[in-house]
Amino acid sequence: MLAERDKKNREFAGAGEELHEAVFVNAYDVRDLTAKIREAPALGPEERATRMRAMRRRVMSHDVHRWANDFIRALESEPEAQRRPTPEAALKDAFGRMRAATTLAILLDYDGTLVPIAPTPDQATPDSQLLSLISALGQRANTTVEILSGRARDKVETWFGTLPIALSAEHGIWFRAAPNAAWERTIGISALDWLSEVRGVLEEFTAATPGAFIEEKSASIAWHYRRAARGFGQMQARELRVRLSQSMAARPVDILEGKKVLEVRPRGVNKAAVVQRLLSQEPSPALIAAFGDDRTDEELFAALPPGAIAVHVGPGASLATQRLRNPGAVRAFLAGLLDYLSRNLRQPWTLF
Repeated sequence: MLAERDKKNREFAGAGEELHEAVFVNAYDVRDLTAKIREAPALGPEERATRMRAMRRRVMSHDVHRWANDFIRALESEPEAQRRPTPEAALKDAFGRMRAATTLAILLDYDGTLVPIAPTPDQATPDSQLLSLISALGQRANTTVEILSGRARDKVETWFGTLPIALSAEHGIWFRAAPNAAWERTIGISALDWLSEVRGVLEEFTAATPGAFIEEKSASIAWHYRRAARGFGQMQARELRVRLSQSMAARPVDILEGKKVLEVRPRGVNKAAVVQRLLSQEPSPALIAAFGDDRTDEELFAALPPGAIAVHVGPGASLATQRLRNPGAVRAFLAGLLDYLSRNLRQPWTLF
């Protein structure tokens, strides 16, 4: 009747997710374990029998064959358009429009778009080839380039600060127009006293989730679980989201889900503000092209004006009308704008 709910220092078995009728315990909390050992036998015979029947049926029916069939059905039910890149003809049309635009603004997410997602943020440092490509794009006639990253401002500055492009950091909280310009905070942020409370919750979950770690920024904080055991990390992330939703309900914050990351940021911060800023300029760009791979980029795509080009990178549902397979394909696409591909890209990437 007992099922372990929280695990520390070793892989999680996952029984608690299936045995809902069990009495849950934390094996590392002696008082809790003692209380639950007393609680379980005190249940009435009828209730115990009812719980055991339900759990027995679930264990007998939810075997490895059921799991495999469910996995295959879920994979097959994903729309084909969410798995395949855009057909060559459509990509060539977008490519042609970008090359022909009288003025062009290119908005680029970083992680998952220009570089593959890395196990830790520090392992996603841009390589020299990418820096050369972005620098060349920034110098292209009638073209403005802006990198929109969720990374901390100092990290974005370290990596891209000398390039002739605009930079947005921490999902748009900070903006820098050019290499010699000062960083500007784009929105008014109320007191950040909630950060210490969130940090305490994240530290608690980090201690209980081997492989998880915290990333602190100037006005937000993120919990990464990419290196945690797959099932356990996902379960802990769900519990963490519920915990934060309850404790932060009255605070001016949003809880953002990314790829193996949960982030708490000030309410109202999103990449859509970048599009609004571009459109408010006089004159505004004749064409905007945005590239991204995760949920924060969907905010960006939703804000684009009619006729803009939105490119989603990788699989998954998206508002974008175009899709490229991976960051390598994004680099090849952008390099093609410069007639740059055959001369300077040594990797065997194909444009379409």
